[in-house]
Amino acid sequence: GAVRGTDIPEADPDLELIEAWRRGSNASLDVLFRGVQPRIYGLCLRMLGRPEPAADVAQDALMRMYEGLPGFDARAKFTTWSIRVTLNCIYSHLRREKLRRHVRLPDAEASSELGSGEATPFERIAETTLRRDVVEALGSLDLQARAIIVLRDLQGLDYADIAEVLGTPIGTVKSRLF
Repeated sequence: GAVRGTDIPEADPDLELIEAWRRGSNASLDVLFRGVQPRIYGLCLRMLGRPEPAADVAQDALMRMYEGLPGFDARAKFTTWSIRVTLNCIYSHLRREKLRRHVRLPDAEASSELGSGEATPFERIAETTLRRDVVEALGSLDLQARAIIVLRDLQGLDYADIAEVLGTPIGTVKSRLF
């Protein structure tokens, strides 16, 4: 016979919940999605930088996961699959935003932002400039680089999982992160 423990994969609670859902338990689906929601929202927030679009995109991602679950391949990890679905929603959102920005006239938001709070005009300008610099620095990274940093540092994924999520070789993930 086989040596004990070699053929039996570690039990994945997510897969158990999905199996229970396939057998007709809607409650298990509820538990599954409640468990993944904070991670999905966190990923959206880190990638998009603002709570409103992050909440919308997270909602969209959860909807896509729900629609895609019947075709989910149980050989994959649910967490990596859910992150891949979420990143696709984030990328779609960013593409739509880019198209929208090209047709939109510059808005007054940038100038009105300076008139808030109790700080001196100089402090407000310095703060706005710093915030813009940080956002631009993250924004200047291409999406793959930004995703790798977010998945590694903020979501705690290992190299293999990041490679699986992004569909890139593990060596690429390591060199890009470096």
